[in-house]
Amino acid sequence: MRSDIPEDSLLGSFLATLSARLREETSADLTMAGRVDPRTRILTIRSVDGTQPAGLIGRIVEPGRGAGGRAVMLGRHILADPERLDRAVCVKGIRSLLAVPVRCHGRVEIVVYVGSRSEYFIDAAMTAHVLWLTHLAEKYLAEAAGPHGVDGPWRRMAYALHQVESQLERIRRRTSDPVIQNEIATIRRLVLLSMAEEQSRVAETSVTLSPRELDLLGLVAEGLSNAEAAEQMLVTRETVKSYLRSIRGKLGVNNRTAAVSVARRLGMLR
Repeated sequence: MRSDIPEDSLLGSFLATLSARLREETSADLTMAGRVDPRTRILTIRSVDGTQPAGLIGRIVEPGRGAGGRAVMLGRHILADPERLDRAVCVKGIRSLLAVPVRCHGRVEIVVYVGSRSEYFIDAAMTAHVLWLTHLAEKYLAEAAGPHGVDGPWRRMAYALHQVESQLERIRRRTSDPVIQNEIATIRRLVLLSMAEEQSRVAETSVTLSPRELDLLGLVAEGLSNAEAAEQMLVTRETVKSYLRSIRGKLGVNNRTAAVSVARRLGMLR
């Protein structure tokens, strides 16, 4: 199975930036990012930031094994049991470990780890913060990394902002002045937020539904069931289901109600 993320130097740079950003934002002792093989679903650690990184690059995690492998299989974040930390990625002294999947077009393509020497470091608030950061990463990948994403101005802007982010990181590493480092950290946050906001704006304006999809969505908005909508449109129920799958995919939602809500916000429905 093909992956939507290109295998090139930009991906490696993205994973390195993601690991560094997670550690900077969370003050964790260890952060890692790995790529999931699209065929075998094996996770390979590609970037490490923090304590004792030697030997972790290139480590593999089988699907379903440990927090990272379970994050791949289940598609959700996993907090490892302190007594059963991942053997494949264990680091001496790390007492808590959170693994979070990062999706591209609905498929888990990357897994990030956040680890701490404290058993109580990863609480509900920290988990929510990490999930927010990975959500921003997903929004970047959705438009900048795959053939189904928005092309043209967005991808050029995303690449440019990524280059700015990389340059800021190089500058940060060359100075020990805490004031300058704080200023750079603020600018980097603004760059990341700009990428996410622009992605949302461009993605919304690029969405188009066919006339038949709009007809169906209008009937759904009126409260009709699939069977009732099929009767109104003189098509089969399977055709209605096919339209709905297409609508959900284009609007990036998981159900009929959300599709109607997004369509109204975009001005597609009255």
